[in-house]
Amino acid sequence: MTDQEKSDESFMNLFQDMLQKTKKHPLVLDPLRDEPQDFLNELIRSTTIQYPNEVFQFSITEKSRTIVQKQLKNYQLSLMSTVKRSEYPLIKYYLDQMTRLKKFLQEDYIEQIYSDCIQQLKKHLREEYQEGTSKLSQCLMHQIFVTDSDIKQYQTYINHAQSAEELRKDHLDSEVVHSSAFVQHLIKKVNEMNDDLREKEIDDSSVKVNSDKIQLVTKHFPEIKETYESVLQSFTEKIDLKVGSFENYLHTNQFDQCATIMKNLFDVWNIFHHHLDEENIKMKYFKLREDFLSYFSSSTKDLDYLFKQTKLEKPDIDRINTCLVNLETALNTFSLEAPIREQEIKQIYDSFLSKILKFFENIVQKINNALNKQNALENLEKLIEQLDLIRNISSVEFKTSQVYYATLEKLFGYIYQLRRDAEELLRVLFQGGEKIDFEKLPQCLSNLKSAAWIEKYRAGLYSNVINNVEQLIFQHVEKLKKAIMSTNLDLDYSHELEHVLKRLFDLNDMKQLTNILPTINEHIEEANSWFQNTTNHIFESIHSTFSLERLKQQEYKSLDSVKAEKAFNYLNACKDAFIPNRNDCLTVIDHLETFVKNFSDFIQKEMETFFDIIKKSLDTNEILDKVRILSSRIQEISDIEKASPRVFSHFPKGTIFQDWQTELSSYCSELATEMARLCATQRTEALNTKLSTAKTLSKLDKFLESSKFIDIYNEYQKLFFSQTNDIGQQVIDAIKNFDYEGVAVKMMTLKSSDEVGKHFYAEAKRPLNTGLEQLIEETENLAIMIGSTIPREDIKLIVNNLKRMERAKQFIEKHLDAPHKIDESIQNVKSIIEERIKRHLVVVKALIDNHNFSEADRKIESITVVRNLLGKYCTKEIFDEIENLTEYQNNVVLTKVVTKYSKMDISGYTLNPPTDIFERFGQVNQTNPIYNQALNEIREKILAKFREELDKAKSSQPPNSENIHIRKFESAVKYLPEAMRNALEVELKHCKDDIVQLIRDNEIKLNNACSSGDVRNIKSILLEYENAQELQSFANKVKALVLTQIKEIVEKINGNFERYEIREAFTHVKKLYNYKIELEELITDIDRPYSEVRLRIIKIFDDAYLSFTNRFLSAQVSIGENESVAAVEKSLICLTEFMKFKDDHINQLILTHLLPDGFNDRIDTLIRKIRDYFNEHEAKCVDALEKIHTDSLLNILTIMSTWNSILTKIKIYYETYSNRNTSMLSLITILQPLADHSRMLSSISELRVGRPMGRDGTNIFREF
Repeated sequence: MTDQEKSDESFMNLFQDMLQKTKKHPLVLDPLRDEPQDFLNELIRSTTIQYPNEVFQFSITEKSRTIVQKQLKNYQLSLMSTVKRSEYPLIKYYLDQMTRLKKFLQEDYIEQIYSDCIQQLKKHLREEYQEGTSKLSQCLMHQIFVTDSDIKQYQTYINHAQSAEELRKDHLDSEVVHSSAFVQHLIKKVNEMNDDLREKEIDDSSVKVNSDKIQLVTKHFPEIKETYESVLQSFTEKIDLKVGSFENYLHTNQFDQCATIMKNLFDVWNIFHHHLDEENIKMKYFKLREDFLSYFSSSTKDLDYLFKQTKLEKPDIDRINTCLVNLETALNTFSLEAPIREQEIKQIYDSFLSKILKFFENIVQKINNALNKQNALENLEKLIEQLDLIRNISSVEFKTSQVYYATLEKLFGYIYQLRRDAEELLRVLFQGGEKIDFEKLPQCLSNLKSAAWIEKYRAGLYSNVINNVEQLIFQHVEKLKKAIMSTNLDLDYSHELEHVLKRLFDLNDMKQLTNILPTINEHIEEANSWFQNTTNHIFESIHSTFSLERLKQQEYKSLDSVKAEKAFNYLNACKDAFIPNRNDCLTVIDHLETFVKNFSDFIQKEMETFFDIIKKSLDTNEILDKVRILSSRIQEISDIEKASPRVFSHFPKGTIFQDWQTELSSYCSELATEMARLCATQRTEALNTKLSTAKTLSKLDKFLESSKFIDIYNEYQKLFFSQTNDIGQQVIDAIKNFDYEGVAVKMMTLKSSDEVGKHFYAEAKRPLNTGLEQLIEETENLAIMIGSTIPREDIKLIVNNLKRMERAKQFIEKHLDAPHKIDESIQNVKSIIEERIKRHLVVVKALIDNHNFSEADRKIESITVVRNLLGKYCTKEIFDEIENLTEYQNNVVLTKVVTKYSKMDISGYTLNPPTDIFERFGQVNQTNPIYNQALNEIREKILAKFREELDKAKSSQPPNSENIHIRKFESAVKYLPEAMRNALEVELKHCKDDIVQLIRDNEIKLNNACSSGDVRNIKSILLEYENAQELQSFANKVKALVLTQIKEIVEKINGNFERYEIREAFTHVKKLYNYKIELEELITDIDRPYSEVRLRIIKIFDDAYLSFTNRFLSAQVSIGENESVAAVEKSLICLTEFMKFKDDHINQLILTHLLPDGFNDRIDTLIRKIRDYFNEHEAKCVDALEKIHTDSLLNILTIMSTWNSILTKIKIYYETYSNRNTSMLSLITILQPLADHSRMLSSISELRVGRPMGRDGTNIFREF
């Protein structure tokens, strides 16, 4: 005992009291060594204390109180530690001890400590109940998987509650829940799950989770077995109901419902694994699958008979389309891919579609075969309608677009070829160089006529083609009609008759086209009527001009041989051409021949009569008159023979001229013989008479070839004058030499001489008058003899003779018997020459009008020379007419000809070849500068027209090196001179090269636009082509290229998706989206591949989402599930690519158009589930570390090891991700705190060696 204890008076009193009371038989209990039984037996044998209150009285010192209080505090601390360990018997011991102390000591602080312990214990039990029920609720209601350890943990809570039951009775009140409350709570939650399950579909993933939970709970708590069995029964009934509705859905084509049912059944197979009869479910599933495929197989086979028909009707197409749409619906029902492989439906679909395409190809082949036959267009309309009908099937439309448009292009080409054939036939017809096949042309045009239906496939094609051909024919008919009716068919233009008749025959040949073009018949009949009326008028004119009655009424019978010759030429041309009024022509020919014969007979008789008078008459004047008429008639016969051979051929005697030559020669010999006789007999008077006759007949010497009358006259005149004196001889010599001045001197000498001189004067006057009369007659004869040509020598002789006559009038007028004859003769000769020149001027004008410029110039030159030779003997009227002719020539050349070729379209060169005018100008361009001027102007105009045509050819759309302007150019250029033709052909070649280059540029532009992927550029080009009707073929080509590119993009997208290259796939998807947005209004076929790709994207996302959520968020993961890990990795990478795509195109319409509906909500749900998933494991990790729960740590390490590579890749991926303010940020925020597997192992190793963890015990989850 210490001094302090000894100094404590109370303690010492207590101690002494204890010693006093324990002096006799004390009982001492040693709790560590004594046996309780021995102590109790000894206690029982001890003396009984009757009044314990008197014996035992409480007393305690402050020190003891402090010790007791401290001990109670230790109890309290131990109790709190024991409460955490749920050691309820020990807790009861502590509380019992406190109760005893409280009763024994009755101290307030003991009551307070006891109350505190009770409150802490209640709180603990309440918290344990709340924690247990909360965890159970969390496991059953919110956790994906419930493990056996979760249920055992709950059973632990129940065991704790049961262990605390005695404690609750002794120390706790009814506020503390009974242990049965845990079971009641479990039953309640299971009932809630049951109620929830009854509301869910059989394929709900939560059904499996909850069913597994209930099954697991049932193993530990048999009380809920009945509930579990009722759940299975309800789902069995639901499965039977689904299976029963399958057939109805199948026959009403609700394939998504069918797929849902099969998928439900398949999911049931997985969901109710170990719950229901798996074989029964499996059998039902395969039965539904077999029924589904059988339905499509039979529906396609039932339509096989349609493809054996020659044609399909609209109801047939509707049935086929319905079947195909059903198949496509099944193919596009992505939910079917799980129960039925896409390839199985695709095989049925492809088989059925191949039958349709084969039928389509057979029709295309028929079209191709028909295009190789005549009259193809008559049958093609129905075949094309069949193609259109089949293309109403959406799937077929896309697959047959290329073949269909190629067939249409081939059909358009066939029509263009028909047009080219028609144009070629028309070109041959228009040129007139070859005989056209009028059987082929109507047939060709009929083909074109039957192509009206092609308008609905290419607007304007038929109208452009047929209107162009009809216009060409109509223009040609009208041009022929105008050419015919504008031609002068007078007798002077008989040479035009052949051309007119040829045109008329060509025009009448075109009557074969009136069935196709009835409007041309009016023009043909008009031309025929005009020709018949014109020729009839000419026939009547000929008939009236050469009338026998008029001939008989004429005093001097004359024949206009030139006109008659023209009439014969005209009539013979009409006769040979077999004109419609040929009978009238033959009648007029007979009449004209009769007229010529009568005229021939008349002049033959007249000449014979006059010749007899000449031979017998002694009257010089009579002889002179008859000789003049005879000369005129012989000259007329000679002119007719030379200038009018057709007229002369109808004379009864073709040797009339030679006969008269013979007759005159014979008479000349007779006259010479007679004059020789008279001379010999010196019968001067008779000789003088014969000399006069010979002199007179000398006018006929020009018709004689050897002996002439003038020779006889000269010979016997010398003999006659030899009898006169020298003066007389000199006078005669002077007269012969036309020395009228000398004659005048000699005559004055004779006249002024004696009687003998006067006698000689009188004798000399006779040869003087005779010589002058001979000069006058010779001059007039020369003038009269001017015919189709004007011999310059004759004109010179006439002018000399006129000058001689004027000199004679000047010097010997008073010695003449009839001096007035000189003036009369001069005036007569001038009139004759004037009339002859006028004739030539008319001919020249006609030559100018006919563009015979070389002949016209030659004649103008001749006339000009004659005018100059005539000098003062040329009348003013002739002079003016020659000047006017020059002006007329200038006007024709520089105005009419130039204007004609300036205004003429080059298509008119077939009828009016410029080579003719160039050739004619070329012949005379050295003689007159106006021809060069006109030639240059025409050349410039023609070149301008051809170059204008080339410009039109180059500007024509679409560019075509064989367009109408090129063909028009090529058709006309052959009618140009070689130099111009060569130059223009070079320009033509350059033009064609330019057009070919334009075509190449268009193709390059098109290919570059398509290859560059610039969709807006493609759209602008396509709009440009669409707005021009003539560029439709280019528009179709652009569409085909775009569809090809889209097909390639779709193939790339599908390939990327197959290889799980999501990022690359989205790159191509964006391109496809751009095509769709920009071009969908112009190319409707884009919608289908775009829709397919969008559905593929939705399916890829759905598969990745389901795969990730079903595998990654699974509560249990086996360490060896490498395949599962790879699948989850692919799924998560896919989802991150989707998130990246969304973040890269935030607030853009592409997200609405491409991503699945509710994408953002599903991503948010995914991120929330990942967060919950890791929060749960974090909590488990904390708990495992706290309790050193090795199984939980092993499970967590297994999970982290399994997903470690995925999490690492996601973090690395985020580091390279540029857009961080996105959904990826939310995801990485969740993943950021997670430690990798190696770091967790390191942290657990530290724990094993006793290193402290973080204050909250979670450093292994928070470290990074």
